[in-house]
Amino acid sequence: MLVAKAEGLNNAEAGRSPQSGLALLLRDPADHYRTLGVPPDSSLEQIKAAYRRRALHLHPDKNPGDEASEDAFKRCSDAYGVLSDPQRRMEYDLQLLLKGGPVEIVSGVLNNLTKGRFRRKVKGRSLHHTLRLTFLEVAQGGEHLLAFTVDELCEGCGGRGALPGGLRACTRCGGRGELVRESLLSLPKACPACGGTGKRVQNPCRSCDGVGMQEREREYRVTLPPGVNAGTLKVLRGQGEPGMYGGDAGDLEIVVEIVPHPMFTRDGLHALIEVPIGVGLASLGGSVDVPTLEGEVQMRVPAGTQSGRRFRVPGRGLGFGGDLIVRIVVETPVALDREAQGLLERFERKLSDASYPQTAAYGEQRNALAESADE
Repeated sequence: MLVAKAEGLNNAEAGRSPQSGLALLLRDPADHYRTLGVPPDSSLEQIKAAYRRRALHLHPDKNPGDEASEDAFKRCSDAYGVLSDPQRRMEYDLQLLLKGGPVEIVSGVLNNLTKGRFRRKVKGRSLHHTLRLTFLEVAQGGEHLLAFTVDELCEGCGGRGALPGGLRACTRCGGRGELVRESLLSLPKACPACGGTGKRVQNPCRSCDGVGMQEREREYRVTLPPGVNAGTLKVLRGQGEPGMYGGDAGDLEIVVEIVPHPMFTRDGLHALIEVPIGVGLASLGGSVDVPTLEGEVQMRVPAGTQSGRRFRVPGRGLGFGGDLIVRIVVETPVALDREAQGLLERFERKLSDASYPQTAAYGEQRNALAESADE
């Protein structure tokens, strides 16, 4: 007998699932350019402007107790320490080339080293988003709204960080990006005035404050079927970071994470729950209220139900074909007073071996084992 009695136990979390663009972009601590949100061929002014913008969002004073923001702020500071130092930046760029770093970074570095003579289409980097779902959302399926921010090339300056005509060759190095060598055996030294880029921003772009990149809000609606599994990956083609030099945009990768429920677990499409009952109800039979993902139902418990017995509530699982599996746990009474102890003792004396068939079978097997050992 199943009778619906109440509304659902869970309040489904809002479909909107915001995630900061900083969290999306700061996944790779070694990618200093992406950490600051600047192109690999950005000028020193762009790097400084980008660091100020990032630091303003991530500073611990603005995010007290937020360990993720604190960690991102440290990585942002590390990235700025490398990219703002011309010599360290040059060494970092060379390390990327030697290690075979990300394609888009290598392309930008080569473009920087060849003063713009090397430019190839580079696909934008894919973004990653974790979509957290409750058990009820998994059971129902449906549409979810993802909202986050990403860095995109500024439309006003095309990523240069300067207004038209506002980008000039560095006067100190003559646009070469490095200082004149003192001798043929001396190593090249990056120009400290332009950061080794050979260019200076004279008239910063007002749209992006001279960074060359702008943070933009993005929203996407994703439809998931009922009963989706944790770890499921859904890819939205072309919805990641924009490509460079005419390259295609990257992808948006969405990974499903299911929030643990305090009462339910799952086995495929089936929801599992343990329901404790007393000795009296287990012995005499009766009904018990069982919570489901859609509300409570009343379930009939037959007389003589043993602990561990499973019952199936059809159609109350996760998705089409899933059921609710109820495992009964017979609870032994505790904290008995003297009167209750006396009643229980008199009750036990009234019972015969037929009332405990499992105990009787166990006794026979134990006796048989003992006899075989004596032979």
